[in-house]
Amino acid sequence: PPLEQLAAKELAGQLKELYEADVRIADSIPPGDAVLIALGNPTTNPALKPLAGDWPKLSDQGHLLRSASLAGRPTLVVGGGSALWMFFF
Repeated sequence: PPLEQLAAKELAGQLKELYEADVRIADSIPPGDAVLIALGNPTTNPALKPLAGDWPKLSDQGHLLRSASLAGRPTLVVGGGSALWMFFF
């Protein structure tokens, strides 16, 4: 969704500014061995579908920060119950 895309751009910009991180936004898990940050939830981000069975029930404003493994790579999951959580994150 557009709100999640905006949140991804904002997060990427902050990581670049604060840590001079090499950040790339992708709509799927890119090849390579870089650490991932996955934004959204299993309904809005297909990369998070493998985590759907373990996804907690969240309110519209609820959010989730969790370490996980996607495609065998360390991943920070930043998720929420709906697009509304982006306003509170």
